[in-house]
Amino acid sequence: MITAQVLRAAVGCTATLADLYAPLLDEVCERFEINTKRRLAHFLAQIGHESMSFKCTSELWGPTPQQARYEGRHDLGNTQPGDGSRFRGHGLIQTTGRDNHVRARDGLRAAGYESVPDFEADPLALTQPEWAARSAGLFWRDHKCNDAADRDDIVAVTKIVNGGKNGLEDRTARLKRAYQYLPYVDAMAPADPVAPIVSPPAPAAPLPAPDIPPPPAQPTKSENPMVIAGTFLWGLAQSLIGAFAPLASFALFHMVTVFPLSWVFLFTRESPVRFLIIEMIGAMVGVVAIVASGMIADRVGRKPLLLGSAVAIAVYSGFAPQLLDAGAFGETVYMVLGFVLLGLSFGQSSGAIASSFARNYRYTASALTSDFAWLFGAGFAPLAALLLATHFGLISAGAYLLSGAVWTLLALWLSGLREAEVN
Repeated sequence: MITAQVLRAAVGCTATLADLYAPLLDEVCERFEINTKRRLAHFLAQIGHESMSFKCTSELWGPTPQQARYEGRHDLGNTQPGDGSRFRGHGLIQTTGRDNHVRARDGLRAAGYESVPDFEADPLALTQPEWAARSAGLFWRDHKCNDAADRDDIVAVTKIVNGGKNGLEDRTARLKRAYQYLPYVDAMAPADPVAPIVSPPAPAAPLPAPDIPPPPAQPTKSENPMVIAGTFLWGLAQSLIGAFAPLASFALFHMVTVFPLSWVFLFTRESPVRFLIIEMIGAMVGVVAIVASGMIADRVGRKPLLLGSAVAIAVYSGFAPQLLDAGAFGETVYMVLGFVLLGLSFGQSSGAIASSFARNYRYTASALTSDFAWLFGAGFAPLAALLLATHFGLISAGAYLLSGAVWTLLALWLSGLREAEVN
């Protein structure tokens, strides 16, 4: 029998999650014949890794370059626009792809479960605890993971679950942890790790719960000053890269708001009110572009969209500022094109690099990245562009915007190199 106490020790999850999943997994393991210590140890090691100790029943989404390739993968059944993100990994074993969500639905119904949701119509239903656990058991049985587990072949099990050997080190560590604590499932069970887990006869009086020692401490690595310093420097470098990644977008924000209004007010005889009306029209177009950017990012990925936007902003910087001297028509073209590019790039810019931070400091690092980005890309943009345009003409303001696009392209390139090093 899987108890919350044993599950917490074997998987390293919180007490709340152990209480939630223990009865569900106990039923799942009985139904899908995960009924030996070796099978159970491998099962817990794999779902523990895939769900980060039951904390994540939906795949964390960047998208990373690997996740961006989910889109259009016919082997996963992702045939409709947006399927890559919509049918990302769900459940304790991260069921991925439209076809696999359909198989989970049909398989659980065939297994005798009632009121199984339609995971094709509602993929997020697979993240609910009961379906997250049951879909993992179904996958385990249908893909014959018990056979590899009976051989104690962690590599073979990992290849079935993951399709490769990603996270093998963590999965192996989790397997050893599970073996360490699973004997507490039944103090009467034989020492042979392959022996079935058999419940003993009910005692006359309740037995006290076994005194499970706390999980082994993780020494040296997290306490090593060199590791701490390396983590800090890596995060700082990534924050700086993240600050320059949206530079083109942040600079463009002021180039279509504060800068042109200042230019019109100081150096032309036009009415600021009339120009504000043009800005409002451009802003409404920009809102539509923001919505479109989300749909485009779902299809091609956030970083490819940011890359294409930076190139487009670079092209825009070569001719657009001069349009401010071309009368009402030129000003309108300048504002509308500028807000379209701003809408496409601005919504995706802040998270492009921040999504790669580790979960335990992602929010702090993202805040620093955003602060640096506004300081470098936006804080001085109106003043710098206005000074350059005053002394060297409007073409110099375009050069300033071009420099922002170049920094964005460089930051995305450096980010790609760092991701390649990590992978």
